[in-house]
Amino acid sequence: MQYPQSINKPRRWRIVLGGMLLLVITPAAFGHTVSIVSENQAGVCLDFRPEIVKSLRLEPQVEEFIAYICEMTGVRLPARSDEGDATGLVPVRLEYLGPVEPHQRMNTQLIQGYQINVGTDAITITAHSRLGFQNALYALLDRWGCRWVMIGKIGEVIPRHDTLTLPVGVIQSAPSYNSSMQSVANGSGPVADWWRRNRGGAEYRLSGQHYWFYAMPPDKHFKEHPEWYSLIGGKRVPRQLCTTNPEVISKMVEVAKQYFQKMPTALAFPIDPWDNLDYCQCERCRALDPKGVDERGLPYVTDRVVHFANAVATGIAKEWPDKYVAFYAYNNHTEPPVNVMPDKRVCVGITRSRFCLLHLTPNDGCQASKDYYELVAKWEKLCPGRVWTYEYEPISWTGGLPCPIYLERGASIAKLFNKCGIVGGWTDCVPAYNKPLAATYINTYMERRMKSDPSQDPREVLADMCGGFFGPAAESMEKYYLELSKVIEHKHPDRYAVGFGADKYHEMFNKEMIANARVCMDNAISAASGKEPYAERVRLVDLSQQYLEAYLGGVWFAQAGDYQKSVDAFERVGKLIDELEKADAIDAKDARRRIYNTARLKIMAEHFPDKLGFVRKWKILGPFDNSRRDASWRDDPFEPVASIDKPVRLRNGNTMRWVNFESTQGHLEMDVFVQRKKAPWNISYAYAGLKLESQQPRKVQFLMDSFFPFKVFVNGRQVFARLYENADCPDSRVVTVDLPQGESHVVFKLCQTVAGSCPWGVYFRMKDANGKVITE
Repeated sequence: MQYPQSINKPRRWRIVLGGMLLLVITPAAFGHTVSIVSENQAGVCLDFRPEIVKSLRLEPQVEEFIAYICEMTGVRLPARSDEGDATGLVPVRLEYLGPVEPHQRMNTQLIQGYQINVGTDAITITAHSRLGFQNALYALLDRWGCRWVMIGKIGEVIPRHDTLTLPVGVIQSAPSYNSSMQSVANGSGPVADWWRRNRGGAEYRLSGQHYWFYAMPPDKHFKEHPEWYSLIGGKRVPRQLCTTNPEVISKMVEVAKQYFQKMPTALAFPIDPWDNLDYCQCERCRALDPKGVDERGLPYVTDRVVHFANAVATGIAKEWPDKYVAFYAYNNHTEPPVNVMPDKRVCVGITRSRFCLLHLTPNDGCQASKDYYELVAKWEKLCPGRVWTYEYEPISWTGGLPCPIYLERGASIAKLFNKCGIVGGWTDCVPAYNKPLAATYINTYMERRMKSDPSQDPREVLADMCGGFFGPAAESMEKYYLELSKVIEHKHPDRYAVGFGADKYHEMFNKEMIANARVCMDNAISAASGKEPYAERVRLVDLSQQYLEAYLGGVWFAQAGDYQKSVDAFERVGKLIDELEKADAIDAKDARRRIYNTARLKIMAEHFPDKLGFVRKWKILGPFDNSRRDASWRDDPFEPVASIDKPVRLRNGNTMRWVNFESTQGHLEMDVFVQRKKAPWNISYAYAGLKLESQQPRKVQFLMDSFFPFKVFVNGRQVFARLYENADCPDSRVVTVDLPQGESHVVFKLCQTVAGSCPWGVYFRMKDANGKVITE
């Protein structure tokens, strides 16, 4: 499908260049145009000064600009000859305005903007940077209908045109998101090409990543300087830094200075904590925390993070006066500080990790969506012009399933930029693979288009994409994407927000929606049949829809109690992942891990635990208070536990007996147990035990996992320990155990570290020496 020739006609005042709003001012010559190509003849010549092109490293962009025009029209634009104006062609020139001053490098328009002066005697492109010129060239191609939808050749939409024109006047790049925060735009290869062509390149880099242990790696320093690291449970452990230690501050300042020396394009030194919750509990660090805990029972640590960032910002100020330090508003340093205000050289990236990943604009049915925008306003007030967003799109840990939040994301981009003062944004699940991701390419494409011009209507962007990319199937594919986007109507009534992962991911879809989407897809297949490349594009998206249908079928059959149909549906999930992998259209390793292994096993363990051999009958000791979150790092006086028959003596001299508890599913429901006990604290730990009988000595495999830290003991001997949180997948922790003849006592120490975020408990089943699951 070709774009209509009317795309070459001049617009009055406002022109949307495929995702970048251009203002066209033509007071003296309204309606006049300059011919770029007409009737197989060039109307312009490229008068690009070689020293500008070479010094700014623009050779690839210029050559690609020429090549795409040639592909569209069959005409290769000539360079200006030695005879100059004798050619009769209008020259196109680059006018370099010189680099911006160091203190202006956060000015988006100066760094990545441009101006195109279109006259009948010359066309002049002016910019302050390589990025500005690059964006101008691709914006012109975009104006003439070029699109880069998926990564790779299959994602290119290069229409045929007999005529290319530009309106006489001034074309000014519109305000857009600062792309310095999305550093994937740099480099080479298909991914970088896609970003560059969609005007997502970066001149500088601003990151607030989890950097403490890159700066001060424990492998290098912990043995000699344990006091630099977190104090937890009375022990120094390398989980975070002790940021009130003057030596740590001094060392981080030194590392920051070295960082800027090695990375001259860096705007900021990243100074976010390591990605865990095990913060230092020494008196100096805790003294910076305001009183109280958040809804998950965690201390507010933003003040100490800001205190540390301020100290490093001050330490580098003399040598690097125009540089910043940056961190994320993330986890339990999401809320703004109470007592320590950020330095003017501190930048903050606000994450949605604690908010709704489905409702991305304020929604009356989702309090989390409203809370997020209140948070943005608070941080923007503290750090005006220095706040960006950190998003998760598609929703993280969903294994390449379709994630139809593209329209909601587009609306969010517009609101955050136009109404909330956000200057830029990073997205966690950007395309990181040299392949067209069949299910989620649309998320990244729609986001990139909206960031290049946040004044657009996401629905119009979707229609434009379908028109060029799917050709004869455009109408059906647009209806397909609109049908799936109805997921936004899901209100998740039993939880504050839709979060990471496939747990409950199925709830946002319903059978009517999926049936309607299938009708649209079948119509698209029929419309595109035999018409390439449209048929192949539709085929890839159809495979991803079949993948979603099979996954939902596995869930829905399990909920209906039909074991065999659920098994069959999940087997189809595995086969479709294989098919998508053959088409090079999915991250198959991640899909198998997240969906075929984790999601499938969790669903089956929930609905058919006994068939799969998951242990449901336990004896429990506890719960105990773990408000300090250090139970996995310290021992109780009765550890190790060798028997679940005897009561244990507690630290206060009292005794406690084991009690029976039966879980309704294959995951030990410790949250339910604690609720029944009505513990007065938020975060707990407990012991869960069972007895195993062996007619003779034997080897067995323990298959287990928990989101939270846990240890395992057999007859008083520790056989496994994981002291920190990790995304849980049934069967992912495997240990071979020798069981003696007779009775053995197996005890799990289960240490909750966060309340209300992830289910607390453990998945546990066993295999015999032949690899067969034990179901007795």
